[in-house]
Amino acid sequence: MFLTEYALRRYGPLPDSGMLRLNYFNLFFGANEDGKTMTIDALLKMLFGKAALRSFQAIKRVEEQPDGYVVLQLADRNEVKLPEAGSLQDFLGISAAEFANIFIIRDSNLAIANEDQFYRGVTNRLTGMRSDEINRVINELRELGKITNTGDYKNTAPEKFKDRFNKARQSLQQGSQLVEKMLAEGYAGFEEELAALKGEQEECQKQLKLQQKAANREKYETGLSALNRLKSTLKALGQLSQVTEEDYDDWHKIELKHGHNSDERKHLEEDLLEGRKLLESAGNELLSSKIAYREAEQVQKSVAGNIEADLEQYDRQEAMCCRWETLAEKSVLGRLAVSGFIVFLLTLAGSVYRPYWWLYILLGLATATVLLTAVIYIILLYRKGRLKETEAALLAKAESLNLAATDIHFLRHDFGALAQKVVVLGGRLSEAEKRVEWRQKEFDRLKDDLEVRERQVKETEVDIERYKTLTGADSLETLAKTIKQQQILQKESEKEAGILESHFGKGDRSGSPVELIPYWESQVEALSSFAQAASGIVPDRKIITQLNETLGRLEEKIQGLIELTQERKDELRGFEKELDDIFNNTEENLRCETTADLKMMLKKLADWIGFCEENREAAQAAITIFAKIEQEEEQKVSELFGDESPVSGFFDLITGGLYKKVIYNTEHNTINIIRKDGLQLHADQLSGGAYDQLYFAIRLALGEKILKGEKGFFILDDPFIKADPERLKTLISMLFKISSAGWQILYFSSKGEIRQALEHKVNAGEVQQILVNPGGV
Repeated sequence: MFLTEYALRRYGPLPDSGMLRLNYFNLFFGANEDGKTMTIDALLKMLFGKAALRSFQAIKRVEEQPDGYVVLQLADRNEVKLPEAGSLQDFLGISAAEFANIFIIRDSNLAIANEDQFYRGVTNRLTGMRSDEINRVINELRELGKITNTGDYKNTAPEKFKDRFNKARQSLQQGSQLVEKMLAEGYAGFEEELAALKGEQEECQKQLKLQQKAANREKYETGLSALNRLKSTLKALGQLSQVTEEDYDDWHKIELKHGHNSDERKHLEEDLLEGRKLLESAGNELLSSKIAYREAEQVQKSVAGNIEADLEQYDRQEAMCCRWETLAEKSVLGRLAVSGFIVFLLTLAGSVYRPYWWLYILLGLATATVLLTAVIYIILLYRKGRLKETEAALLAKAESLNLAATDIHFLRHDFGALAQKVVVLGGRLSEAEKRVEWRQKEFDRLKDDLEVRERQVKETEVDIERYKTLTGADSLETLAKTIKQQQILQKESEKEAGILESHFGKGDRSGSPVELIPYWESQVEALSSFAQAASGIVPDRKIITQLNETLGRLEEKIQGLIELTQERKDELRGFEKELDDIFNNTEENLRCETTADLKMMLKKLADWIGFCEENREAAQAAITIFAKIEQEEEQKVSELFGDESPVSGFFDLITGGLYKKVIYNTEHNTINIIRKDGLQLHADQLSGGAYDQLYFAIRLALGEKILKGEKGFFILDDPFIKADPERLKTLISMLFKISSAGWQILYFSSKGEIRQALEHKVNAGEVQQILVNPGGV
């Protein structure tokens, strides 16, 4: 089986590849997204047609069928053109699933999917192994025996046989216990005991009915008497004025309020009289203060008008005199006067003795100094004289105004005292005005309060008259008597109503005794038929209680016996239903009402359990025989592996003799490898490179078996993408060994390291390189 020619004109976005001749080792190279994977999909669709869609994953990226072909060279050197001539399965008998597991490696996964089932299926087809037929027989035996692989009963829906069998064993035990319990209880004599108890019950009920009639007669008599008294009391109550304690309380409150308001009015009248006196006293005091203040104010104004201007003039003169006096008393002026006088004498004597010109200048200066000092002292004396005259005039004027002042200081003091007196009198006047104002406000307040109290007194008097009219009583005491009589009658009516209520209740009504009278009349009337009933019998509560207790005990026994009978019947019916479920409603006449029925059903259940156990034992014995036959058939799977097997041969060739044998463990469905040093390993214990080589060897062996010794081709989609450089080198070398043995390799890759690893083989012509998308479309 060899692909000699390939062409893909159109498939999705892929460009036309043209006609390509294929070699033993072909490298289809293209960058990511160049269409490498779509090229493989198109190739598989051309090889298998529509079967490719069912057997290969992720092949539906393009819905259409590829427009192209592939030429397949068969073992007899004849060539066929696919898909025009058919599919690969038509010519070689290889299914798409088998082809995918043997001749295609994608996603760097060299392992075989579901390998144990795959090996067995391939071996069945190649060797005629009958393991499937044996399995069908064993499964049928298990169905007949209702058992699983482990020998236990099956428990699959809907039959749930294991649950039914376990339930049968449990029911057999429970049914045996039920038989013993029913025999111990005397279930058969329940009917006679129940009839005797019901006879006692009827006699007790007869005696109780007589007591109840006598009680109803007494109830009628008591009710009729209480009803008549209630009507009489309510009639007397209706003839009284309809007043309540609330009316009395309200009237009493108004009386209290009226008394309080009257007292308050009296106190306010007394306070108002006292307030008027105080107001008049304050007014007189205010008048006196006004007169005193005005007189003092007039005196002050008169004095101020006469002497205030003179005092100011005196103050100015005194100030001026003080300034001149200060100037005259300064030590510089005195020393200047003495010095000037001495110089004057000396220069005068010198000018007489020897008249020099500068002596005359000095004499003139000294003369001027002495004259200036003399002038100052003369002015000072003048000012003091004027000041004395002004002071004398002031004192004379003050005396004329009745001011007894002996000098200016006392004059000022008297003038100030006069002003202070005006201020004090003004303060007294202000206080007097405030007292009058406060007294007036207090008087007005008392007057207003008195008016309010008088109005309140009138209002309470009106309210009292209204309550007199409302209650019909002329006084509060009369009203109290009416209410007391009313309360007595009310208590009597409540007492009679209580008797009626205790005997007859209120029914579904509610309201006052007056509203309940029709109901009680109907109740008493309903008992009128018992007026002459059970004459001579006195109702006795003790006897009624004893009869009720006896009747209760009898009813309890009867009910208990009925419930026990019903409970046993329910248990019998439940047991009957359980057997229906166990037998899947296939058995007829499964009626269980007596202990005899129960014993018969228990025998039938025990027989069924024995039958099931015999069936299981027979099925297990037959299965054991067929299992041995199956084990012998399973050994045929190992023919693919072992010392002289193709798998061991290919693996030894690929690994350079490092591993000498590959064996298949049919019991655990595992592959084991024996190294040349005798060490045995599981497949998953191998290194990554050895693991890939092992499964390549298995694929080669299976491929030869399928192709009946012929060589074929492998489609590889970057199988070594996860390999490190050393492992990649080993695996590439393995591919060349396989290619040299006559197998065709179609290697699809987008990895630069693969291209680099095969570059020298491409240059040497041993590997044909095909660009997936040479135009970069």
